[in-house]
Amino acid sequence: QSEEVIADRVADTLVALGDGGAAMAGVAGTGGDARAWVTRLDAASELLGDGCVLGDLPMETTCPPGVPALVERDDGALALVYGDPDGTSALLFVTVGADGACGEATSVSIPGTGHPRDMVARPDQPGFALTSSGGTGCDDGTHGTLTLVDGVGGSPTVISLQPIAGGTETKPRALVAVPATEGSPAGYAVAGQIDGAAGLVVRTDLAGNGLWSRTHGAFDRISDVKNHPHGGLLLTGWDLGGEEGTSLLVMHVDDDGFELNTWSYGGPYHDHGRSLAVMPDGGFLVVGDVESDNPVVIRDRWAVRANRWGQVLWTLDDALGQPDNTWGTDVIGLPDGGFLIAGTKGGPASTLTRTDAWGETACDTAGACADIALDTCLTDLCLDATCEDGACGTTT
Repeated sequence: QSEEVIADRVADTLVALGDGGAAMAGVAGTGGDARAWVTRLDAASELLGDGCVLGDLPMETTCPPGVPALVERDDGALALVYGDPDGTSALLFVTVGADGACGEATSVSIPGTGHPRDMVARPDQPGFALTSSGGTGCDDGTHGTLTLVDGVGGSPTVISLQPIAGGTETKPRALVAVPATEGSPAGYAVAGQIDGAAGLVVRTDLAGNGLWSRTHGAFDRISDVKNHPHGGLLLTGWDLGGEEGTSLLVMHVDDDGFELNTWSYGGPYHDHGRSLAVMPDGGFLVVGDVESDNPVVIRDRWAVRANRWGQVLWTLDDALGQPDNTWGTDVIGLPDGGFLIAGTKGGPASTLTRTDAWGETACDTAGACADIALDTCLTDLCLDATCEDGACGTTT
């Protein structure tokens, strides 16, 4: 494992790069001095320099989300999406070299979108798809949008989610490009909140035409969506809660958006799931934050690694420097089975943590058990893929 704390930076998003490395982006500065910030990491997750503050591109940071998405273009340049001060989305393009140095950045305004929330590369042609919550300033708007742009931001097509989803408010938070299945065409899935108190998933084709919309009342809101390797989608967020607080939720839905399984983690205070990494076998790691009483109420970064049946394999639960609030903002899986987790703590500062496949267990990166019995290590991980019900049998 390794961990970096980068002062005066807020980490919003991570993306895996084609060279085996990664890039991280977020916000440097506050108020009128806030600017987009980006840095690269090599294949060992080592930072390449101090990153670049893109100083001539002002941002709207009175309210979130900062820089919610980062995409690598085919030519190796990085595309960031952020909210500019007049309440529209803007695409920012910059090349970050192998030494961490940035080239000249350019930006393109995408009118009619409001606060951007997520962005992906278009799978059918050069360009980007982004989802936004509408509104200006701290007004989140009434109805979110899905916007399709060509090339480097040309010919935007802005599609309101309201005719597809219905309701009085649609507030998207996450977006994923969905491959074609036997019964459904390729397209996009947008996830978020509807009418202020339920999870929402909207499915479209590649042109943005609505296919279906599903409301999931178990959620207060959905904050991330990923494709599931066995079909359907994996969602995370948190429930409506009550006097006891909220719980982190993970839900698997089928190709038509109907619930297959739901798992709840956390308690007794307020716990939130904010980002997902999905493993090839259907297991997952969800990162977010957990509330603790230590002795005052603070937020701790939290990560839960579960197998495909939702059974917890290990967790990360730490404050990264109490008494500051801390939370996990994004996570990507690594080729070695480990994870790269971005987070933010009060100050502000960003955190970057690399774990092996076993997180905080007593197993080292080679899979051997250092301080505990071998059967305990393997039973905790349930490595026997033949367990059809997810239960671990006797390990020898």
